Amino acid sequence: MEFPEVKRSIYERGGTLSLDYDYRKDEKVDFSQGLNELGAVVSLLDKIPLSEMSLVKLMNRTDVKYIVNVNDVPTLIRRAAKEYFIQEIDGNCIAKYDTIYLDTNDLLFFRTHINGKLNRFKWRIRTYIESNLSFLEVKNKSKTDRTQKSRIVIGKTDSLKLDPAASFIINTSCTDPNLLVKVLQNNFNRLTMVNRDKTERLTIDYNISFKNRLNGKTAHFPNLCIIEIKQERFSESYVKQYLNELRIKKAGISKYCLGIAMTGDNVKGNLYKQKIRYIQKIINTK
Repeated sequence: MEFPEVKRSIYERGGTLSLDYDYRKDEKVDFSQGLNELGAVVSLLDKIPLSEMSLVKLMNRTDVKYIVNVNDVPTLIRRAAKEYFIQEIDGNCIAKYDTIYLDTNDLLFFRTHINGKLNRFKWRIRTYIESNLSFLEVKNKSKTDRTQKSRIVIGKTDSLKLDPAASFIINTSCTDPNLLVKVLQNNFNRLTMVNRDKTERLTIDYNISFKNRLNGKTAHFPNLCIIEIKQERFSESYVKQYLNELRIKKAGISKYCLGIAMTGDNVKGNLYKQKIRYIQKIINTK
């Protein structure tokens, strides 16, 4: 997709980058309404336990992403209430995620991604806060534009240079575990939904923040939501149809690349600037 040009409005204070600033007037954008409504509207959806959601893993899938303003999400959920279940774990539908992205010192995987190469890999350690479970995960974007994900359970202090992590890394991507370092930390909240036919997973990520593990810089996106629709193959989707009605087009976006582009030192982020400006236009619209 092509991203329209809008006035750049990123500001920096004390090493912290943010996109919650309204470029149209000298005031912060009010995103509290959407965040406050989310907790209420999820009660409209029928709940589905994690045990049933595990049957809809879609580890080999097609996926499409959309960028929306957090204030638009409650209306979307209301519209989708009769079409989707929402995942519930121990009575909670809003899950907190902590992710550590792994890359080489020269950011090989970041460069591969922003250069648009397929058959690429992305490594991360993802921790599900409520369940206190951590997984070492690899995502492979194939030459046919399908996403395949593999993962193993690891402890928070497990070394990537020792088994089982080391063998997993070598066997799934032929990557040398000794070359991987922790480069970026990412935190966000997620709503996970599944359609009634259980052929589609829908995730809504919001309250997204980053911390660069190499230089300490941070970035916060309080007004940004990333919606991802995951299917075994591209097919009709109620949410796709709704977003099309709103003329919201799909947008290829990687949280990892966004975080590095915003916080990295001397990184090749020019290809991501246009996406950042498009994000600004979306999240600074009241």
